[in-house]
Amino acid sequence: MSVAAAAPPIERYRLTSAIFHEMVDKGILNEDDRLELIEGELVTMSPIGPEHMGVVNQIAQILIRQLEQRAIVSIQGPIALDEFSEPQPDLALLVQRDDFYKHSLPRPADVALVIEVADSSLAYDRTIKMPLYARAGIPEAWIVNLIDRWIEVYRDPSTAGYTTLLKILSGKSIAPQAFDDVVVVAAGLGSMLRPAAVEAGSAPAEITCTAEGTGETQWIPLHDRDAPVTKRELSWDLSTVPDGVYEAEDYADTDGHS
Repeated sequence: MSVAAAAPPIERYRLTSAIFHEMVDKGILNEDDRLELIEGELVTMSPIGPEHMGVVNQIAQILIRQLEQRAIVSIQGPIALDEFSEPQPDLALLVQRDDFYKHSLPRPADVALVIEVADSSLAYDRTIKMPLYARAGIPEAWIVNLIDRWIEVYRDPSTAGYTTLLKILSGKSIAPQAFDDVVVVAAGLGSMLRPAAVEAGSAPAEITCTAEGTGETQWIPLHDRDAPVTKRELSWDLSTVPDGVYEAEDYADTDGHS
């Protein structure tokens, strides 16, 4: 038997949120460092370029204007998902609270929507952040994809990941599930988003994207999220579907078999 085969598995030390904050308080880490705690590991966040910053500001303005103080729009603030994860999404819609979360960080139950604006971080946001949010029970997450110029909407969380995905192309509209009157339109992702023109008191004309050629909105849950989940990860190939909702191309079970 080789030494490598006989060696015990290496266990990594995972930082807790409490230790992370203590390291900042004691000056070991700078509070201005662009770090987030993900499953016990400190991850360096990608630098923010002008387009990324502008898109975040624009979405924030759209949401704040339409929400009218029904929720708090958090911009690049931390969320305490659990003891080992404290991500900092670009935007989050939080339950309104009198102290504006001055005394404690928001928890998953406080979050209606998280939004990640992704360019160089796209693969990381898809494979790490989305499953992390789903396992924590965040009901909805968006990736504003600046590479492919569309919005990815993830819904119906389970321990295996989100089970429903919509791809919103330019000209299509979308609203958070928690606030279906707060409508935005993906309009050419260069200028990014604009508010939808919705008459007062009327339902939005289109709040999800439409499957190409059908004229009907499609929702395809992958499995019953209340049933025991044996799948480890949902793998999406977004390039294969031009528009609409689709199922995972393949996903592996807990033993790694397809």
